[in-house]
Amino acid sequence: RDLSIDRRRRVTRPPRRRSTSPARTVPLKMAPSQKSAENFNKKLAAKANRGIVSSGAAGMGSSGPNPKDLKPKETPCPHCDRLFKQQDRLKQHVAKHHAKEVEEAAVAVAMAGG
Repeated sequence: RDLSIDRRRRVTRPPRRRSTSPARTVPLKMAPSQKSAENFNKKLAAKANRGIVSSGAAGMGSSGPNPKDLKPKETPCPHCDRLFKQQDRLKQHVAKHHAKEVEEAAVAVAMAGG
């Protein structure tokens, strides 16, 4: 084989030559035999019994949950207008910015309880 190096120091190969043999003809697909059709119907019935709707490639159909439904729900801060997608971030925010309000509420509950 004849290899050469281009400007970027990559090894390149010369383009392949096309074959001069006559073009191949692709055989037509034959209709499924009676046995394979029966097997297909058995599998289809078994999937229906198990509740499987489609056996297609993943992501190729419109079945499945909507991607918008998979996004995490935003949780609002009870003390201000901020929204948080992670519960831990909300806890950190409340501890940092609303510590006095939380402490006052705890004292009020303790005083009311007795």
